[in-house]
This record gives sequence, C-alpha cells and structure tokens, in this order.
Amino acid sequence: MELIEQKTSKMLDALKTLSRSIELFHKYQHTFIHNPTLENEELSMATRESMIQRFEYNTDFFWKIIKIYLENQGVTNLTNQTAKGL
Repeated sequence: MELIEQKTSKMLDALKTLSRSIELFHKYQHTFIHNPTLENEELSMATRESMIQRFEYNTDFFWKIIKIYLENQGVTNLTNQTAKGL
C-alpha cells in the first residue's frame, strides 16, 4: 500500500499541473478572442496541447494506480486497454 500512497501523492501533484494548464488555456483563449493576433493564437494552441498531454498523463497515471491496487487485492488478468479496446 505504500507504493499506492507514493503514486497517489505524485498523481495529485500532476493533477495540480493539469488544473493550472486548464486555467492558462482559459486565460489565453479569452485573450485571443479579445485580441486575435497570431501570437495569442499560438499561445492558446500551445496551452491547449499542454492541457491535453497533461490530461493523458493523468489518465495513464490513474490507471496504473488502480491496476496496482487491484493486483494487491488479488485481481488478475488486468491489461492496459486503450479507448479502442473498451
């Protein structure tokens, strides 16, 4: 269970970075709407891409924690399935 606690702590830190990414995305999107320059559009798109990557990272991290927990509970035959496999 110590491993799960360590990974959960790291995941909570990762969730904070995702939350910050979302905040920045809204900020730059608002800026772009009111001042549609190429630079503001690039900032908005870069922040959006960062937000998506952080979301994917958090989703993967969460799955790994659940997998460890379930394996500790004796559940077997777990695979890391993608959205296509669900």
